[in-house]
Amino acid sequence: MSAAEGAGGMMNGMKYFMPVIIFLMGRSFPAGLALYWTIGNCFMIVQTVIFNRKKKKQKAQEEAEAEVLKRMRKEGIK
Repeated sequence: MSAAEGAGGMMNGMKYFMPVIIFLMGRSFPAGLALYWTIGNCFMIVQTVIFNRKKKKQKAQEEAEAEVLKRMRKEGIK
């Protein structure tokens, strides 16, 4: 296992473990702080989903453009 794989596995575990820890900590803090964390995390999730969709769409468009350029070069069209 390489260092990158180990770090990826750790990040994957943290993705599921940290919300539980935040919930447990939030029970003992004032309600406003727990609400702030919850709302902030919800916004972060939505932002991440939107960003990933745009990035995926942009990557697909770049790959399509590269494919067109490759075909044009192959056919000798400039």
